[in-house]
Amino acid sequence: MLFSFAMIILVGVVFAMIMRKLGLPNLLGYLLAGIILGPFVFNMIDTTTFQISSDIRQIALMIILMRAGLNLQISDLKKVGPSAILMCFVPASFEILGLMILAPIFLHLDLLNAAILGTVLAAVSPA
Repeated sequence: MLFSFAMIILVGVVFAMIMRKLGLPNLLGYLLAGIILGPFVFNMIDTTTFQISSDIRQIALMIILMRAGLNLQISDLKKVGPSAILMCFVPASFEILGLMILAPIFLHLDLLNAAILGTVLAAVSPA
């Protein structure tokens, strides 16, 4: 398992340097290394590594989100803030109001449950 981690890190760093030379983000090199070494291409990673892979993925996601958050500038957020709020608020409002109107008719829900359903739908909606 330790050899698998060393190989993943080494190949990931090499691919990250290649991506940097191409003017692409390092993250693409890391992802490409994982795909190539993983079970879908060369299957060079020890199977015991996959038992803890969910924990590693969660840690990696935390690191990626932390790095993305640290790179944010407050001036950039102020520039895109009003349009971002509108792009979030308007679709969510339409989904909630639409379900508050349609759910009592088609699903025979009361208004409170229709509002809750609309809020849940708006929270998980990709739009």
